[in-house]
Amino acid sequence: MLVEEEGRIRAMRAARSLGERTVTELILQHQNPQQLSSNLWAAVRARGCQFLGPAMQEEALKLVLLALEDGSALSRKVLVLFVVQRLEPRFPQASKTSIGHVVQLLYRASCFKVTKRDEDSSLMQLKEEFRTYEALRREHDSQIVQIAMEAGLRIAPDQWSSLLYGDQSHKSHMQSIIDKLQTPASFAQSVQELTIALQRTKHHHHHH
Repeated sequence: MLVEEEGRIRAMRAARSLGERTVTELILQHQNPQQLSSNLWAAVRARGCQFLGPAMQEEALKLVLLALEDGSALSRKVLVLFVVQRLEPRFPQASKTSIGHVVQLLYRASCFKVTKRDEDSSLMQLKEEFRTYEALRREHDSQIVQIAMEAGLRIAPDQWSSLLYGDQSHKSHMQSIIDKLQTPASFAQSVQELTIALQRTKHHHHHH
């Protein structure tokens, strides 16, 4: 009996995820990629975070790791300075503000253990489970996908791959992040958005 029940739940999940992907693909055919990426980065900035482009972001995250992977605890200010100074030779546009925004993204993704100090600024430590690039990067990417979902943006895995990595080879990495964050509610919302998108297109055709 239980096995049947589990099988049914699994089948429903599979159907939902297939439905989710199909609906998402349909929504995506009705949006302009330039508009999409500017909406995404606006949503990220609205949360005091930033994405500096695939190469620079990767480098910045690796430097955060370099500073903290041994379990060190640093203040945000010291961490930001450390990253900026090492980024500057390759990326002269690196600034305390922009790197501060990258650190804020990791902070929002709950990657840090923060220790408050009385007279002094808090110390930040990387949680143990995020002390490898893969783990930190996955959490970072999940945070950006979550911000996009909260902003009502639907972005396909291949678009995510080119937005965050500048290539197409991270499609399945992005798909697995999206699948993990999907809920029945987000699926219902997608279906609703699709209906709206299709109505818009219909009206659009009538005017021509």
